[in-house]
Amino acid sequence: MSRRLRIVLVTDALTPPARGNGTTVGRWMEGLLERGHEVRVHDPRSAAQGNLARDADVVHAYHARRAGPAGAALARSAGRPFVVSLGGTDLLDLESNAPPDAHAEREALAAADVVTGAFASFGPRLAKALGPARAPRYEIVRRGVEVDPDAGGWPRRASRLEVLLPAGLRPVKDPLTALAMSRRLHEGGVPHRLRILGAELDGVYAAHVREAAHAMPWVELGRRSPLGMATAYLAAHVVWNTSVHEGGANALLEGLALGCRLWVRDAPGNRDAAELCEGAITLFADVDDPRLLPWHQAAWAESDVERAARHATTVELLRRIADPRDELDELEAAYDAARSTHTGA
Repeated sequence: MSRRLRIVLVTDALTPPARGNGTTVGRWMEGLLERGHEVRVHDPRSAAQGNLARDADVVHAYHARRAGPAGAALARSAGRPFVVSLGGTDLLDLESNAPPDAHAEREALAAADVVTGAFASFGPRLAKALGPARAPRYEIVRRGVEVDPDAGGWPRRASRLEVLLPAGLRPVKDPLTALAMSRRLHEGGVPHRLRILGAELDGVYAAHVREAAHAMPWVELGRRSPLGMATAYLAAHVVWNTSVHEGGANALLEGLALGCRLWVRDAPGNRDAAELCEGAITLFADVDDPRLLPWHQAAWAESDVERAARHATTVELLRRIADPRDELDELEAAYDAARSTHTGA
């Protein structure tokens, strides 16, 4: 793309509480600005105030349910091309039709010139949920990650297994399953610490998680700054993901990039990531997966030399499949596609 664009980005991902979406949006903004594009960010609650997109080349809503309706209204009022990027729960919402604002989300997606997602499988699911006649053009924008080739050599604690679940406390992330697996490890004689780090995004559910963890002194619940999260990854032998659905979890790539082994629930989005990562991610079926104990015992027994060798292979994989420059190329291509679709070119 040679032309520099004026992009209006409608999102609440950069405002507290911190979510994984904020990592993606922040990375996109930084990359787009470095390439010379102009990016103006508006919260969905304020995006409808005034003609904020009158001189924009494209309006981009990140997260169909949370930002899609405001972005669609803004793009429609200004007559501008409209792009929607799927968040982690968007397809789940569409397919269940459960949230009270699912209709508004559906209409916003149908109004888009282009919808982007992290994986190819999301396109057919979107078309089925909306109906082929209403489904917009779908473009893949893969997640990218910066790799640290030295992270595999970072020493891990030898006296216990360090397990990290980077997840906000809400049902879709299902940290209660993590607690159940941790109890199985404890009862199976695997000394470990489980750290569940993320914001309390559902107060009632978070209270259930705290209650369940109360009798498990080896479990830590908390939040960390971005720098603190990087330190937590570097201390972890293993990163878990227990989500029932993912849109393209940055935490998986971050864990791989920082030398961790991954134990990940076999769920939509995670399954796609595991296929893309060519064996670097282990999928588990449920809490009773018979591999739980031997897999984590092997992770704990991995030597520093073995970890460094594994990480060197992972670094090469990530440079091939998750280069942030490729991610930006695909995002720019999605903008081009939206502008072409909008004008009928």
